[in-house]
Amino acid sequence: MSLASEEVCREAIAKRGFDGPPDSPYAVFECIADGHLVRRLPPSHKVSRCVMQWIDWNCKDGFLLFDHDKLRFDGKDMSVFTGKVKVAEPGSKTFKSYEAKIENGTSVSLIGIKINFVWPKLTKIQINLH
Repeated sequence: MSLASEEVCREAIAKRGFDGPPDSPYAVFECIADGHLVRRLPPSHKVSRCVMQWIDWNCKDGFLLFDHDKLRFDGKDMSVFTGKVKVAEPGSKTFKSYEAKIENGTSVSLIGIKINFVWPKLTKIQINLH
């Protein structure tokens, strides 16, 4: 049986002895590299999928963590993010720094870059060459 991360959270909160407030936000986190790399699993993400990726990566120190979600996504707070990001084009072993701007969680603008490929996970890319 493979549970999604939100199902794991529901099960953990329903267990006897859970001492946290049940209406507080919790999530499942994937931790690798002795806990130095941590990412929150999306609610529908299957836990078994993470474990299978660890097998492909030969990752021996991966673990899952059920914890309080301190940075929970709030759709009402859709402020604009701007800052420097490092981008490596496919096949390149070097990174270049660019200014990036993310609006509404879907629109990404990179300033000063020519993109010759499509990023499939993004729904919209706007390119501003200055």
